[in-house]
Amino acid sequence: METGALTGPPRLLERLVFHAIPPAAREAVAGDLRELYQSPRQYLLSAAGTIPFIITSQIRRTANLPVLVIQGSLAFLLLGGFSRNSQGVALIGVAAATFLLLLLSLLMGVYRSGEAPSAKRAILETLVIAAGVLAYARGIMTGLHTSHRLGSDQAAWLLFIWLILPFGMPVLGGMRAAMILARERWDNPFASHMSVTAIAAAYDDFAASIRRRNWAGMMLLLALTALSILAFVFFPLHRGVLGLTVLYPVSAVYLFCHGAARPRPEGVDFSFLREICRREVRRQSQLRSFLLWLLPAPLLPLLSAESPASATLAGITLSFLYFLIWAADRERGAQVCSLTESLSRMRERRPA
Repeated sequence: METGALTGPPRLLERLVFHAIPPAAREAVAGDLRELYQSPRQYLLSAAGTIPFIITSQIRRTANLPVLVIQGSLAFLLLGGFSRNSQGVALIGVAAATFLLLLLSLLMGVYRSGEAPSAKRAILETLVIAAGVLAYARGIMTGLHTSHRLGSDQAAWLLFIWLILPFGMPVLGGMRAAMILARERWDNPFASHMSVTAIAAAYDDFAASIRRRNWAGMMLLLALTALSILAFVFFPLHRGVLGLTVLYPVSAVYLFCHGAARPRPEGVDFSFLREICRREVRRQSQLRSFLLWLLPAPLLPLLSAESPASATLAGITLSFLYFLIWAADRERGAQVCSLTESLSRMRERRPA
């Protein structure tokens, strides 16, 4: 056993197992598996028994249930789950595909590094997404045009050719670049060494900014509620989409009742106050993520427009919009990860 421990697993096998472990626990778990190494078979069995547990643990810790509900509803809608002509067997297939997409999204989140992507990678991702969406949409609309099915949607075709196609990709790249610049200007309010008084003051400033953001968010949600009511009054929309827009007033009420930062207890020690900061930073991040994914819901009924060209243009708009939301969510996740790590490393500065 000692000889095996000294020898270690084959390098290729160890590398494969190392990359199969989620990044958050990769170093620690890989080290433990190496110490317990006896044979390649035993090493693989140990990894096969450990890695699923680590993945499940990471999903439970990082999953944002409200966001999953929104993402699942979006996937179900895009796959035709809310169509009036959907049959029982088709709905089962759509539900299974939605479940697989959500599972894939969770796994991607588990294996995604907590660090924000480099500027080069972020811009490259943007260009690839924009080019793919525009090429797909152009193919659909070209087919509609050649088959003379555009009809009254000739204006939509011209809009795509002369506006969205030339300017969609540069605008999307510019907005992604603005997120990168905002990341570089981000300032961590918590230093590596702070006194109890200083960290309490930083938390109070954080709570005040949350309060201002909540009021702005409530006003926006109520305005979107009013627009959604008008849309359902004047347009024949499917009831399945109504379930998403109902979340606007519900979210506004939640922001009013529970969206504020938790009150800071008086007279607590440094460690307890630091843990309050960590928990509240994570909670507020999850809340902001949910609201971001919820905001474009009024545009979803446009996907079921009778004219194929209008539905295609709505799909392009929503694809770009949700890509920006995904990118902003990723940037915020990296900031929260950096902030919680700095809070974990923070040490108390005692008065001289």
